[in-house]
Amino acid sequence: MRRTALFLLAILAPSCGGTSAVLFTGRDVFDGSGRFSVVGKTDEDRIYVADLVLGVGVKLPYAEDWEFQPTRQKPISGRSGSLLAYVTVQSFDPGRPVEEESFLRDEYLKNIRENHDGRGVPFADVALRKHGSHFVLEHSDEGTLPNGTRFKQYHFWSFRQLPDGVIYEAHLSTNHPGEPERAELCENFRKILGGEFVVRPPASK
Repeated sequence: MRRTALFLLAILAPSCGGTSAVLFTGRDVFDGSGRFSVVGKTDEDRIYVADLVLGVGVKLPYAEDWEFQPTRQKPISGRSGSLLAYVTVQSFDPGRPVEEESFLRDEYLKNIRENHDGRGVPFADVALRKHGSHFVLEHSDEGTLPNGTRFKQYHFWSFRQLPDGVIYEAHLSTNHPGEPERAELCENFRKILGGEFVVRPPASK
């Protein structure tokens, strides 16, 4: 099981680029540039990860093996081997103001479904609901590792749009094989994306 979990982590983790890793092992971390930080909040069973320049931050389930590789394209990108959990925050400009629920349904869900159909990947467990102050889109997909092991991955999406139109998108996912751990992790993801993912406009100069 341990070997399979590590193989899943390597195969399914988001590509983080070639930057140096930032590791959280229980101690608060601030990178050399003073831009990227990871702060443990054991009383909340969370860590708080932030790009202090962009004003982008997200809480994540507490684990002392989170590894992050922030890049310009993905200011927050990381994974936890013990949780088999992954996070990516990245930005894009849709060119217009958008409404959360309809954009997640008409753009995100449509594109995700078409991508899965095009690759012949099973696509299920679709839900779009409001959690806290924001809407969260979720779905699952299935796959097979090269060694023949089947897995199921659960995905969660939400975004925040700034006044200038730029969107910061957060994607959380897990392929944790066990219950009730997986159900608890998925519920935490909903809470996080509904109310613990924060984007603040840059301060005016």
